[in-house]
Amino acid sequence: MSDSLSPTAAAAEDNVSDDEKEDEQANNSIQKKEDAKVEKELDRVTDRVDEEDLGSEKIGNALTAINDKRHLDESKRKAEQAVLANVKIRKEDVELIIQELELPRSKAEKILRQHRGDVVATLKALVNA
Repeated sequence: MSDSLSPTAAAAEDNVSDDEKEDEQANNSIQKKEDAKVEKELDRVTDRVDEEDLGSEKIGNALTAINDKRHLDESKRKAEQAVLANVKIRKEDVELIIQELELPRSKAEKILRQHRGDVVATLKALVNA
């Protein structure tokens, strides 16, 4: 192919191919930078967790914290039930709530106990609820 070209044409062909190579390298460099940028953005928005982040110690600590919270909530609930069980309520008040608002006895007693046996406050709370 270069046999039929003049020396100046051959030099021009070498220059063109060098220019094309430089352009190609520049394009490859730009493409690599864009790929790196896209990968970085993808890593930023995804919830990728590396294996070293998930240690058995961390998982154990999390489970312990969850169990502690559950036990604390359970003990608070039991303490609240014990306090409510000690609240004195009158049968007449329970019957009034059952008849007027058509609630089951257990719910009427519970709500009346939550309002410390005050039938007026209980009725207001139930009507406004």
